[in-house]
Amino acid sequence: MHKNLGLLFDRKKEQGAAPRVVTMADIAKQCGVSKATVSRVLNSPNLVREQTRLHVLNALRNNAYAHNNGRINIPARLNNHAIGMLIANMSDASFGGIVHSVQAMTAEQDLLLGDTAYSPHLESRLLKRMTGRRVSCVVMVDHCTGNIAHIREAEAHGVPCLMLWSKPEEDDLNYIGFDSALAVGQAADHLIALGHKRIGLVVGPYDRIVGAKQRVKGLHNSLSSNNLAVNPNHIVMLDIFSPEAGRQAMAKLLEMSPRPTAVILASDILAIGAYAAIRRAGLEIPKDISLITLDDIDFAPYMDPPLTTVHIPAHEIGRLAGQYLAKLLNGESAKYQICLPTTLMLRSSAADPCRDK
Repeated sequence: MHKNLGLLFDRKKEQGAAPRVVTMADIAKQCGVSKATVSRVLNSPNLVREQTRLHVLNALRNNAYAHNNGRINIPARLNNHAIGMLIANMSDASFGGIVHSVQAMTAEQDLLLGDTAYSPHLESRLLKRMTGRRVSCVVMVDHCTGNIAHIREAEAHGVPCLMLWSKPEEDDLNYIGFDSALAVGQAADHLIALGHKRIGLVVGPYDRIVGAKQRVKGLHNSLSSNNLAVNPNHIVMLDIFSPEAGRQAMAKLLEMSPRPTAVILASDILAIGAYAAIRRAGLEIPKDISLITLDDIDFAPYMDPPLTTVHIPAHEIGRLAGQYLAKLLNGESAKYQICLPTTLMLRSSAADPCRDK
């Protein structure tokens, strides 16, 4: 097995020799593949078997390899004042708080925004375009499933990625966020403690977004730990978060028999439409149905009744992201992994179920 290239270069530094640039031939030798294979990993990764591709990408990252295509190098990247930002849904008010905080903390840099529209394919394409633009970093807000290899490929090209919002499932990625499963668990545990047994969930596309997938998992975990079962019909998946989407989702749940006695909404913005659907059906909150949301946007306490919600520290996520980016631009490259706590804000939209519905 070949010795680690980084160790060989460190010995040369100790002997007073100038550090040698890692070449494609070095990477090929370390991985036991041809230079052509390394080139394909960098330029046409879809033509390389996944196991080989990940092995080569790991070697590229560990040896700080700078891809010469486009003449990318680490100093040039750090001098670039553009930061890429990919957002799962630009219209989501929660994400707007993160963008505002990041922009406030990185006022000297240009911010290039891209809306992935919950599409793994579009996220991958935008990530490659930003990597090609040689941005200083790509910040990904609520990333899609299935693109981890592309994220690692961007980092192998010298473009670090920072995951925001939901904590990623992989333990080697830089992230600042919260545990989405625990956040939904806080809401579900509170409803169960109130006496609810039929709990619905309105959530984003859990087949494509990591955070949405974790939220569904959180509901399953909470109910199963209390010997309760999830009714799949009580989980409504949305492709967009808006008042109208919330109204339609709640109307769908209210038509079911039996209907849920309480519903967790994945965003405060959905509650505006959900309130309208409940009142249109001649029902009252929380007398006939309880609601808990995730976010705690500014308007939540002013709803009628005020929203019980799980507070997600969006502005703090953005502030810490700005700190990370400032350190990155100063040449620091330490791991940045922060999981922030979420807090249940008790208000008036959730109460005991008054009768068996």
